[in-house]
Amino acid sequence: MSNNSMEALNEKAKFWGLLQTALPAMQVFDHKSAAAGWWLALKGFSYEQAENAIARLLQLGKKAPVPADAIAIIQENLEYLWLSSDEAWAAVLVMSDEERSAFTTDAIDQALQNLNELIASDKIAGRMAFKSAYERVRKTWMAQGRVPTVRFAQGTNKAERADVIKQAVDQGLISSQQAQHFLPAPVVSPSNLLRIAQDNVGKDPEAEKALSALKEMLGIGGFSMPKKWITPDKVWEENGVMFVRFGDEVKRLDELEDRKAA
Repeated sequence: MSNNSMEALNEKAKFWGLLQTALPAMQVFDHKSAAAGWWLALKGFSYEQAENAIARLLQLGKKAPVPADAIAIIQENLEYLWLSSDEAWAAVLVMSDEERSAFTTDAIDQALQNLNELIASDKIAGRMAFKSAYERVRKTWMAQGRVPTVRFAQGTNKAERADVIKQAVDQGLISSQQAQHFLPAPVVSPSNLLRIAQDNVGKDPEAEKALSALKEMLGIGGFSMPKKWITPDKVWEENGVMFVRFGDEVKRLDELEDRKAA
């Protein structure tokens, strides 16, 4: 039973309310008694999955459907969220190269359990064993309505990462919104940072403080800074901390502020 199943979330009353409306509309006779069978068959799925399947049956105008009809729709909807066993194996091979980045899933991780040594010693036997294990995980989880969780395995080759992320979006593995989480923070020029801060003075209470800090960082307004630091090459934000690069030197904004205070 998955953690988001109706049974786990105690949504039986909510589901039964749906059935009391939907079953008569689908010409299911003795719908009050039939509801118990629908609950037993679908309780392992989430309410949203069951609701979408029943709505689809209503749209199709199917008369007197049985729970198996709803389950078939749920599994069809889940199908696109799963990599095939060949795609999963390709991800395993990519992850074996520490330079390369790849998207994997918790289903792949589970199928890989206890197989790493075999794969390292015999790729052919390892591939066959992995694909069999992955298909078992896939069938079991689909029967439970369980959806694989995507994870980004980040390699050391930074130049490749953006292409891998874009390909995952194109393949429908992740959404464009999810992709933003995996992409590095954009590098912003100092002049643009100054303009943004100036435009927001009076609108954002933090803008005036940011503008002052930026001017000090860039040597504007009387802050004495080494000549080579006057014009930074890059300014960027990482985990809430501002960094600047001057040639081969990287400095934190708060370090520059400490220098001023000293």
